[in-house]
Amino acid sequence: MRIMAFIQAADRRLFPDNPLLRLLAINGAIGALVAGGFLGGVFWANIGNLRELVASADSPLVPVVMLCVGFVITMSSVVMGTAIMMLKDQDQAGGGTLKRSVGRGHGQLIPVQLPVRGARASGDRERRKISC
Repeated sequence: MRIMAFIQAADRRLFPDNPLLRLLAINGAIGALVAGGFLGGVFWANIGNLRELVASADSPLVPVVMLCVGFVITMSSVVMGTAIMMLKDQDQAGGGTLKRSVGRGHGQLIPVQLPVRGARASGDRERRKISC
């Protein structure tokens, strides 16, 4: 019980009361953690010999900070954008979900024949129409 009370008190102090700002702050922090994982993975895997390039630089802090800022902006934006797109609309009954059904049985796929203008003269007449 004491741990939950501590977490809730810290939660109130760290994040804003506005639900949208709270959503963005939490997901931005998650994106920053993901960016840190990406940065560590890039250096661990030595992609493009980057680890040796940074280690041999005169000021290795500058390229690391530049990579970190780029990763944090990108990953935080992705995570925050995903969280916003998952919100439910006011006029929809359910919440946002990754499962979106197209059509829900309102129609079926119908093959359509399209005329082809540049068919060869020696070719078969049936080749002039393509069924999609």
